[in-house]
Amino acid sequence: MKTKRMTGLDYRREWNLIRQTEMSLIAHLTDRVIELGIIHPDAIVEKIGDVEIKAKCLTKQWVETLTPMEKIEIIETIEKWSEEKQKHIQLKI
Repeated sequence: MKTKRMTGLDYRREWNLIRQTEMSLIAHLTDRVIELGIIHPDAIVEKIGDVEIKAKCLTKQWVETLTPMEKIEIIETIEKWSEEKQKHIQLKI
């Protein structure tokens, strides 16, 4: 049984699909960082020396300059901060 080899056009289509998916994910990450900054404005995103950078300081223009991994780290930081500030502790299953 012969396997069908991919052509240049097949690779181009796959590449375009991957790039499109990546751009969509990056846009979702940016929107989520901004959304969390609005929901939790007092969350400490980063600490530089004695200065604490809070989520309310995040602007869309600045967030767009970050790498996807930096955006994910900010999301994780805000979620962790939010979890620590919760008054009600739910049991984890």
